[in-house]
Amino acid sequence: MNRRKISVLAALLLCVALGALMVFMALSPAPHAQPAPAIEASRHQVAAQPEVTLSDSAGTIDLAAALAPRSLGDPNAPLKLEEFASLNCGHCAHFARDVFPKLKKGYIDTGKLYYTFTDFPLNAPALAGSVVARCVPRESYFSFLDFLFGSVEKWSFEGNYADILIQSGKLAGGDEETLRACLMSDPLKIGIVEKMQQAGEAHGIDSTPSFLLNDKTVIKGALPYKELQKILDGALKE
Repeated sequence: MNRRKISVLAALLLCVALGALMVFMALSPAPHAQPAPAIEASRHQVAAQPEVTLSDSAGTIDLAAALAPRSLGDPNAPLKLEEFASLNCGHCAHFARDVFPKLKKGYIDTGKLYYTFTDFPLNAPALAGSVVARCVPRESYFSFLDFLFGSVEKWSFEGNYADILIQSGKLAGGDEETLRACLMSDPLKIGIVEKMQQAGEAHGIDSTPSFLLNDKTVIKGALPYKELQKILDGALKE
């Protein structure tokens, strides 16, 4: 997929997503809130960041906070790895479930690697998932990603995926008014898609999952952990 195709895909994605979500949000009645336990933090905690409020009582979104990078680990680590993933991509889900826990234990938790997750949505449900994930409490972000990757078959192929995402976001501690405001926010969706376009143009990212190591080396595909480990260890020696 070349840069032109990425740009066309991004434009189409945005048009389809905005249209579909606008229709859904206009026609769907707000579901009654049901008390439920928060999604358990099964993956990791977000790196320390200033406390931010995504919206006030009127549903105004802090766009800068919503679009801020989501990272883990020591910013001064010798390795930096940025993942580009689509939230309903099967290979991305495999990486999240089977490879990432080992990567976190062996490199992030030990101070060797600073990790950033960047949205690269390839269809409307994935874009909606990215929007909702960025509007749950920041400390719940990565555990919410785990939840989405772990239940991808249960939300992304349903016609009411936006409603499912809102209910799931509430379980992660999100405020329903804020989540709905985020799903209606054109600037937030555009910001996510623009980052996707920038990655395609600057680094040739055209598939998911893809990874950018130390801002220069592109790694494509959900590599087995041992293969990824060889690459990272080689970079550490350099």
